Amino acid sequence: VQARPAVEAMAKRLLGKVFARLRASGRALWRLECVLCCEQAPPVTLAIRLTRPTGSAEQVAGLLSARLERVDLSVGVCGVVVVARQTARWRPGQGWLFEQAAAEPTEEFSQLVDRLVGRLGGAAVVLARATDDYQPERAFRYASVEELSEVRNAPADVAVSGPARPVRLFSQPAPLRVIARVPDGPPTWLACRGREYVVVAARGPERLETGWWRGPDVRRDYFRVSVETGEQFWVFHD
Repeated sequence: VQARPAVEAMAKRLLGKVFARLRASGRALWRLECVLCCEQAPPVTLAIRLTRPTGSAEQVAGLLSARLERVDLSVGVCGVVVVARQTARWRPGQGWLFEQAAAEPTEEFSQLVDRLVGRLGGAAVVLARATDDYQPERAFRYASVEELSEVRNAPADVAVSGPARPVRLFSQPAPLRVIARVPDGPPTWLACRGREYVVVAARGPERLETGWWRGPDVRRDYFRVSVETGEQFWVFHD
C-alpha cells in the first residue's frame, strides 16, 4: 500500500485494539511504537513518547497521523505493527453528574507539549530546571522534554540553597538611579524605568563573587528592598 489514508486507517484500527486491552487491564499508554513493514526498504519505526500517560486513543491517533505525514510511503507498506512499549497505571479523574467539565489545565498542557514534540522533535522542546548556583544567571538549565520524561516524577535537579530568590529576573539588569545614606550602603530612594520609589526597608548587602575559572569576574552586592507602594526589588551594584 502506498496511500497514506489507508495506512493511517490501519494504524488507527490497531491503536483502538491496543487501547481496548489497556483499558481492560487498568493501564494507560506512555510510550508507543508504530512499525511500518515496507516491501522494498527496511522497516520504519515511529516512536511516540508522551509527557504523561493517557487513556485517549484519539489523542495518540492525532500524534501518529502527524508523524505519518513525514514518512515516504512510495516504497510500499505491506504491514503495520502497533506496540505499547511502556504503560502506567490508569488513574481516571472523578466524573461529573450533569455536565462534562473542561480538561484539566495540566492535561491540556501535556497535549500541547506532545504536539510540539511531534512537529519539532523532543530535543527542540525544553523546560527550565533550577540548579544550585549562587550566581543568578546560572541558577537554571534547560532540559529537553525527552530527558525529563525519564525522570517525570523526580523533583528539581537539586534543592537550591542560600537565601530566597525572586520569581522574576530581567534577562538584562535594568539600570537604576539611587540615593543612599552611606557609600555602598542600601538605597533609600531609587528610580527605575521612569518611576521613582521611596525605600522603606532594605536587607543586605549579600556579596556574590566568582572565581577566575568561570570567565569574566563577577563581584556584586545585592540588596532586597521594599518600597512604600508595597513592591519589592532585588538590586545590586558592581
